[in-house]
Amino acid sequence: MTDPIANTPMDEKRKIVLKAREKYIKTGTTKNITLAVLNYLRHDATEAEQAAWHAGITETQQLRTILQKHRPRCPTCETELGVKFNVKNSEGVLFKSALECKVCDTIFYLNKTPGELADDIQNGN
Repeated sequence: MTDPIANTPMDEKRKIVLKAREKYIKTGTTKNITLAVLNYLRHDATEAEQAAWHAGITETQQLRTILQKHRPRCPTCETELGVKFNVKNSEGVLFKSALECKVCDTIFYLNKTPGELADDIQNGN
C-alpha cells in the first residue's frame, strides 16, 4: 500500500528539516532548529526544495484566511467544522485532511491538501 501523504508539501518540509538538522545541528554549528533550517534554505537548498518549503506555507496561509470568512458547517447541527491534517480513521487509514464537528462528534475524512481544501471551501464545495 502506498502512503497517501507522500510527496505533499509537509512531507517535503520534513525532509528539509532533517537535512538541516544533519548539516547544522549535528555538526555543532547551532542548537536552534529554526536557525538550522534558515541556514539550510539560504545556503544549501535546491530551487525545488525552496519552492516546496514556501508552497506549503502558502497553502496553509491561504486556508487560514478563507476559514476566517467561510468556515464549513456540519450538515446535521450547523456547527462550524474544525479542520485537521494527516488524520487516521478508526481502521488506521491515513487521510490528508478531515473536517470535524465537535458537537455531533462526526469526522468527514478527505484526501485534500490545505490548498485543495481552501479552493473547495472558497468555491462552495
